[in-house]
Amino acid sequence: MIALIHCPKLSHPESAWGAGVDTCLMNMVDRPMLQHVLETLSDCGVRTLHVHLPGGNAQREDLLGDGSRWGMSIRVWHGEGERPNMEAAMLEDLKESDGLIVGSGDSLPQLQQLLDAKDRVVGIRNDGTLGEWIILPGYSGIRWVNQQTPTDMAKIATRQATLWLETNTPTALLESQSLLLRRHFSTVPLFGLEIKPGVWAARGAKIDSTAVLEGPAYIGPFAMVGADCRIAAGAVIGEGSVVEAGTNVARSCVASYTRVGRRLRLVDVIVVGNILHAVRFATRVALNDRVLASAV
Repeated sequence: MIALIHCPKLSHPESAWGAGVDTCLMNMVDRPMLQHVLETLSDCGVRTLHVHLPGGNAQREDLLGDGSRWGMSIRVWHGEGERPNMEAAMLEDLKESDGLIVGSGDSLPQLQQLLDAKDRVVGIRNDGTLGEWIILPGYSGIRWVNQQTPTDMAKIATRQATLWLETNTPTALLESQSLLLRRHFSTVPLFGLEIKPGVWAARGAKIDSTAVLEGPAYIGPFAMVGADCRIAAGAVIGEGSVVEAGTNVARSCVASYTRVGRRLRLVDVIVVGNILHAVRFATRVALNDRVLASAV
């Protein structure tokens, strides 16, 4: 099969993330969300991938490359002006393919589950809302590119994808992070060593001997966990981050290269540099005191 992935624009000021967040490059536990998408598509047999970006984005394009890293051929298209050329290229590819997968760069269902349905499929979330993943085997893919497929999605078979990984909101990220840590996406490996049941530590991570670790949790490359810390279920400590002595982290994400201070209690939050997202209260706070949180 071939695939088309749409990557959304950076988040707008009124969004839950605030302005300028790239949800495709937000880490989902141990690597960017877009990388999870690429690896899953490759595992599902996709060998030709088209990626539509709203504009130039060097970081996204560096991750994508030419596709050889992922065992695929990748072509990147920018903006609406390139859409006609993209569609023409996809039609040529579909002549030698058995179908089309259409998805998003910041979400991922249990894709193999949808593929096993072997018919035209739209992914549906738990709450009944329409997912952004469509599978169109055979000639249906050509019709979709030619905009001949009926817009009434009720005419396409639906399969409820019960589990999703998503980074489009802070709430979705924490919920998805928990699913991945609890191995509900069993085909998605975590990079690192399982140092005790359910606790993964990546290379270079430094964990004080007095720290208490409770799985499922993940401690990223070259992260530092100080004395008497408690890293509890649902916690992710990102690459190069520092958690100072006596701090408790549970059901939370300390993003890469973030420093959090001593004797704090982080529950149901995401800390990115000096920005704290309190998911339970749907609030976002800028912390200007480096004793509390800052970029490393």
